[in-house]
Amino acid sequence: MLSTAFVGSVDSTVVFREEVVEAPLSLPPDDGVFTFIAYGDTRSSDESSVSPLHESIVNEYLQYDPELIIHTGDLVLSGGEAYQWPLFEASISAVMDADPEIPFYCCVGNHEWYTDDWNVQDTDYSTYLDYVDFSDEAEASGGTELYYSFDWQGMHFIMMNTVEEWDGDDYTCPTAQMDWLMNDLAGNYEFIVLSFHNPMYSVRAERPDRWAQAESLRDTFQDVFIEYGVDLVFNGHDHQYYRTVRDEIYYVVTGGGGAPLYQIETENTVWQVGDVGFSDYHYCVCSINTVTNQLDIEVIKLDGTTADTFSLQLPAGDLVPLIMTVVTIAGIAVVALVLVLFIKKRR
Repeated sequence: MLSTAFVGSVDSTVVFREEVVEAPLSLPPDDGVFTFIAYGDTRSSDESSVSPLHESIVNEYLQYDPELIIHTGDLVLSGGEAYQWPLFEASISAVMDADPEIPFYCCVGNHEWYTDDWNVQDTDYSTYLDYVDFSDEAEASGGTELYYSFDWQGMHFIMMNTVEEWDGDDYTCPTAQMDWLMNDLAGNYEFIVLSFHNPMYSVRAERPDRWAQAESLRDTFQDVFIEYGVDLVFNGHDHQYYRTVRDEIYYVVTGGGGAPLYQIETENTVWQVGDVGFSDYHYCVCSINTVTNQLDIEVIKLDGTTADTFSLQLPAGDLVPLIMTVVTIAGIAVVALVLVLFIKKRR
């Protein structure tokens, strides 16, 4: 079973019904950098469930020693079939082999409720929910295992479900999820990362329906994201990489986890000057640098080349607890050393 209980837990600030509980902060690694991976769309194009490239991508991103993994959805081809989930677990087993305490979080994708007969959908996600466990996060955030939030290293992560409630190209966020989202965002967080499967901005070639769907998502969420100061949004669904900045929010489509690739259309779409995109397999290495106080994101192709880099400034206050912790421990170490030297001298 894929779960944060299965792969470990995260020290965090837990927010539930406006009550804030401070959990212990962990110390920064020796290089002062915390790293997480963001990627998605690892499904295959046939009954094998998972792309044969997924295992290679996992092995590649593990070299960056991630402390957290975010998946933007479409883990498998037909998530409504129980036999497909052990195949996904096998493809990501290197994570457990490397460090069984790396937390793994994912968004639900449209393929998570498909069955082998695509006309019969697992609309209650019962099969998917048998193989994931985000119950702790759901309870702590007041959400469900299909939409929930958590905190990690001074950043607030929100995982949403945009698979349901489509009427053609028009999306309506279910009332329960929208109410939960508004309540969650009201927690007054300083740095917010949102993730859900369907992109807010699409430049997929030859699929104007995707452009219309993205516009509907913008009509639903964009004003909310601006109002509450969302900083970064990760999406999947389009099997490519696309980055754009709108209203000071970074939107990143990272759907290059192994599913068949889609081409990009830059003409007569939402593409604008300054956007970055390519059609290739990839993953995002996101590093919190506690020295520069930045979130540095490097997009790596499967062949190891860097395809995009960008940085977001983190609020200055985020580093204070970490610095104070380091200073305190350093002070204790100095006192201990002085005591040792004093005792030796007395001898």
